[in-house]
Parts: sequence; C-alpha cells; structure tokens
Amino acid sequence: MLADPTLEMHDPPIVFNKLRFGHWENWPAEEQDAIRRYFLAAWKEFLQTNPEDCGLTDADAWLCGIAQAEEDVQPYLAIWEDNKSVEAARQLSILVVEHSFIQDDARPENFWAKRKNQWAQVRAWLQGGAVRQILKSVAAINRDDRLKLAMQVLRVN
Repeated sequence: MLADPTLEMHDPPIVFNKLRFGHWENWPAEEQDAIRRYFLAAWKEFLQTNPEDCGLTDADAWLCGIAQAEEDVQPYLAIWEDNKSVEAARQLSILVVEHSFIQDDARPENFWAKRKNQWAQVRAWLQGGAVRQILKSVAAINRDDRLKLAMQVLRVN
C-alpha cells in the first residue's frame, strides 16, 4: 500500500502529461502495463484516503493526471463506483462541489482542455445515476455536510 496518496506529487497532470510526450503508447507492453498498475494502485489508495489527509491533491488532480496518459478513464470511474467507503464518497463530494464538471456551461480548462474526451467521460459519469446513488447511500449512514451539499448540487432526493 502507498503510505502517502499524494506520493509527494502536488500536480499529477504535469507529471503524467510527460508520458504522452514520451510516446508511452509505443513502449513495450510490459512497460505500459507497469504504468497502468501504478495508476490503478495509486488511484485505489487515493480513494481510501480521507480528503483532509491528501494535501493539495484531490480527485480532480488525480483524474486529470491519469487522463493525460490514458485514452479512457472509464476503468478508474468504475473503480470509484465500486468503492463504497465513506472516504471515496467524500472524495466524490469534493469533485462535485469544488469543480465545474456539472455546471451547465462547464468547459474543460487547464490540462483538461487538452483531454476533452476524458473530461466529457468524467462529466457524463458525474451526471449519471451511479454517482447520485453513491452519495445517497453514504449520506444515509454518515452525517457529512459536504456530502449533503454535493447531493443538493446534483439535486438528489
């Protein structure tokens, strides 16, 4: 397990963007697999971490970083969807409340602007029923103001 979900990394998009410059999609399969195993392990550990222990790195930074290298972020969203922990729901609530994915006029900015398809995947996922169900089920057993606010933002009954 990773001891520090930030891995002393304060800006995953900058770090992981270098993989595209290195044309990692042309690397040997075992090297690509090693990168993906790292992404998956770090992502799973991150989702299990209390947001208050993550420093300046949040789910948006991790997803955006991974999206710099990966063409498809759906596997990472599926892992999040399957994670029923309070910490993962808190991470989700931060993404909903503090980032612009679900605003009517939302547009990808910064590093996301270079990865519009991946940004659109996250946006569509956040607007779907699975996210609402996650927040609803965790909020039913855990009183957390940020969860409640995320539910209000998504108009969850």
